[in-house]
Amino acid sequence: MKQFIRHTLSLFLLFLAGIGMGQEMSMDEYLDYLRKESLLIHQSANHVTDAELNARAAKSALLPSVSTAFLYQRDFSKNFLFFNDADFGVTKLRTNFNNSINADVIANQTLYDPVASAEYKVAEQVAAQAEIDHRETIDQLLLQGARLFLQTLFMKESVHIIEESLQLAQDQQQQTQDLYQQGLVSELELKQAELYYQQALPHLASARNSYQTLINELKALASIPEGDDLHLIGNITQVDPGAEKVHSLEKNLQLQSIHRELSMTDLTIRAREAAWNPKVKVGLGYNLNAQDNEFRFENENQLWYGRLSIQVPILTGGYSAAQLQRARLAKDNAQLQLQHTRQTLNAQLDNHYLDLGLARKRIGLQEEILALAEKEFEISTYQSSAGIITATDRKQIRLDLSRAKLSLLQAHLQARLTQLEIDKITGKPFINNNNLK
Repeated sequence: MKQFIRHTLSLFLLFLAGIGMGQEMSMDEYLDYLRKESLLIHQSANHVTDAELNARAAKSALLPSVSTAFLYQRDFSKNFLFFNDADFGVTKLRTNFNNSINADVIANQTLYDPVASAEYKVAEQVAAQAEIDHRETIDQLLLQGARLFLQTLFMKESVHIIEESLQLAQDQQQQTQDLYQQGLVSELELKQAELYYQQALPHLASARNSYQTLINELKALASIPEGDDLHLIGNITQVDPGAEKVHSLEKNLQLQSIHRELSMTDLTIRAREAAWNPKVKVGLGYNLNAQDNEFRFENENQLWYGRLSIQVPILTGGYSAAQLQRARLAKDNAQLQLQHTRQTLNAQLDNHYLDLGLARKRIGLQEEILALAEKEFEISTYQSSAGIITATDRKQIRLDLSRAKLSLLQAHLQARLTQLEIDKITGKPFINNNNLK
């Protein structure tokens, strides 16, 4: 019984050790992993945190502040005050003590500071802008990951097609060998069949190398450990031919970023205009001053005081006016950028929908070509068995079939990639959370 338990435990530990060594992922699962583990996304998140901390620092200028200061001084010599009297002559009095301390506690509160208020609001907008930039970084990486995933799926299915073609070439070689032994084909045709099979081997090796290269790029992009295997799940031909056209740009992050920039320019203009306004602060303080030749500090003064500070700018040498003009110019540029970006995105969206429609038509055409190639291959199989078709013709029909399959696969890939570009512009999520395990 103990031996059985130890054996079971060993198998369980081996199973746990194997977790993570080979991962099967659909595109949604891969993109979700990329979103959580990408080092670039973590770095972008740190920028968001930094912007939020800057906003907190800007807000602190409007909140109460309390500070304290303590000073101890030891005098190593005596300081005298001299009096010159006509009757008594010169008299000197010592004015310092050996030890002295001074302590202050001061509380300050800003009552009115329009510049600090505007700068705090700008800092809040900057933090919101950083969040949009972070989402844009995530979307860019997800788009890159989705493209790479689809290209890898395409190469994976291409390898299968090339493997099938290679197997057909091998079958053709074996069939030609049988026909040669029956005296139905010449030795030249036998040599041709063998050569055609050998010619197909490098194509398969090249395709497999390309597939592994893409797998390595997927792992590097998502920070998947180098020793882990990655196996893709999915079908490149999963295309929705009836997808509804979306022309709304409300969710486009690029436009949202420019709108946020416009808001910041408005606040910056207010801050520059407020530079001519006064600043009002109040303070409450306590001061303790004590002196003694020993360390008893019985000679002391205590002072409570209140303070009102009013600062009025009079002349800045043209600095404030120049800063205000720059802020207004920045707003004009943001408005122009908004118009240009909207026009560009609309044009890109229209072009992508044209490309998508063309890709779908190409899919339909390639499906017909593939059906015809499969029929021709079926006929050639019968003709080859009867020895009434040459090895060269047989090779060409096989290559036509393989080429038709790859062309259909390429058309599906183009449609999927084009749909990704449309999703990016319209702000559609790249990950379907319903498909996650």
